[in-house]
Amino acid sequence: MPIHVQRLELQAPHDPHEWVDFPGATYVEHDGEAEALPGIRLLPTPGHTRGHQSVLVDTPNGLVVIGGDVAYTFHELGSGATEGQRRVLALAAPTWLTHADGGPKVPRPN
Repeated sequence: MPIHVQRLELQAPHDPHEWVDFPGATYVEHDGEAEALPGIRLLPTPGHTRGHQSVLVDTPNGLVVIGGDVAYTFHELGSGATEGQRRVLALAAPTWLTHADGGPKVPRPN
């Protein structure tokens, strides 16, 4: 199964021990917003890295954002300090963050 990624992310220098370079990896590169599959969209959310992206999932209960490392905490996300954080805040949808405990939350500006 291919990995959908922003072209900027693949073009950035990487530590040789990062996940990017492994046998059998196949990538679909995107330049900006894209629909990976029906109901699953990619939204560039630069900040953590220039090529960071979040995944938007349309569910029967509405939009859910898989924000990854767009912020480490919901307080940081609420600061809107990066373009990516501002994009996620504007969605006002339940958001999952990689490093935040307690499941998804609807982020609010601080």
